[in-house]
Formats: sequence, structure tokens, C-alpha cells
Amino acid sequence: MSNGFYEKSGEALSQKKINWLEDTIRLVLLDLKMYTPDLQQHEFLSSVPKAARIAVSEPLTGKTVTGFVWDADDLSLPKVTGAVGAGVVLFQQTMFDKTSRLLLFVDTAPWLPFQPNGGDLQIRWSDGPNKVCRF
Repeated sequence: MSNGFYEKSGEALSQKKINWLEDTIRLVLLDLKMYTPDLQQHEFLSSVPKAARIAVSEPLTGKTVTGFVWDADDLSLPKVTGAVGAGVVLFQQTMFDKTSRLLLFVDTAPWLPFQPNGGDLQIRWSDGPNKVCRF
């Protein structure tokens, strides 16, 4: 697979159910042996088995939209342990997994795959040419 936008989130964006700048957006590091992304069908975090979730970030800060580019401050997942993280998902956090919308799947980034060793995973959006996401 490669980086991609969950199609159902595109529908939600067009219906103004997602606001990149105002909503709580988080990232989850994934064990892709436990989760196979389906960008056409998966809509909510409940589609991602809890066993596949290695670490979840604090909410993204410094979010911006410039033209067709989403960006945010770089972030760190502290003291990561567990399976190899081969992908991440950005999601719009709500109170429940069944309503937290999946936004973007990433499995090709300079910081992936990540072999947890109890250290921090530094995610630098500027390492890529398109920041967090380019539409």
C-alpha cells in the first residue's frame, strides 16, 4: 500500500463534518501485521484493531491550511515500545472510536518503519515534500 486519503473522510470534509484547524487531530502508530488499511471502506477508528495500535500522539498543534496543503507542528511519540510501526493514521478524535474519523494513512515516510526500543519517535512533517498532506 502507499500513502492515501480515506475516501469516507473526503465525503465528511465536503459535508463540513471535519475541520482540520479546529478539530482534535491525532496520529496513531500502527503494526501493519495487525491492520490492513481499506481506504475505500474504513471510516472510523473502530476499523483499526486495538492490537494494531502501538502508540497514539497528543493532539496535533500549529495546524495550518495553505492552498491544498495541510500542515502541523512536528511531534514526538515518547517512549514507544511494542511491535514495529510500519504505518500511521491521522484521525479526527471524538469521544468514541466508532465516531473518530480516519483521515489519512501514511506508510512511506523517512521515519517509517520505526523499530520501538523505548525511545521517542520524532515525526517531522517537513521531511516530506508535501507537509502533512497535499490534495
